[in-house]
Amino acid sequence: MKINSSILKILSIMLVIIAVFNAPVFAENDDKSKVPDQVQRAAEDGLNFLKSKFAENPARYGFDNEKDVRDLKLGDGYQLKYVDAEKLKKDKKGSLLGISNQVDVWQFTADLDGNPKSYMLVANIDGKYKAVRFGGDATEYGKAIKTFKNKTNKNPEIVQVGNEYFLVNKENNEEQVLGTGSKNASIMKKASTDFVSSSTLVKELQERQEENEKNKGRGFRN
Repeated sequence: MKINSSILKILSIMLVIIAVFNAPVFAENDDKSKVPDQVQRAAEDGLNFLKSKFAENPARYGFDNEKDVRDLKLGDGYQLKYVDAEKLKKDKKGSLLGISNQVDVWQFTADLDGNPKSYMLVANIDGKYKAVRFGGDATEYGKAIKTFKNKTNKNPEIVQVGNEYFLVNKENNEEQVLGTGSKNASIMKKASTDFVSSSTLVKELQERQEENEKNKGRGFRN
């Protein structure tokens, strides 16, 4: 079953933009698997809405039948981080986490038979958590999460770079990243299949930032 990544943008993209650029930055949590109750409730409400929309035309959204839609369960949620352009420009350490800000935006999945099938984004809009975007094929993302957990025995920290997600593992001052296997990956394609040093990814982002500044007069934009 394949879900078209270009469909299911239920709410205005402006909501996502507001969430990204106005979301407050938070300190690191010791328990990264802990999702605040209000975020969890918003995700559950979002899943119910998602299922109601999918059920109207399952085939349109990549499902075989209405039963598959009804059987969708809420997957794990992770708070996202976004790369800070100024931090990227000044960075000398090669740490993806070091150049990223954690924001009040959470990535969930809608799972079928325990496997992620579609994305769902929850964000803080005017002080209230809401599911603001649905859709996209989360199959490879789910596989990457499973690989990460199997190899590290812990949950990842997730940094979104453009439309791509990188799972970060930091241990003994060494930072490595694993991509999520997107077939359209344009950044660090090798990271989509194996762990690579975080510094390698940061270097590529800096090179792209410099190139954008030269060609378009602007730097990196997440």
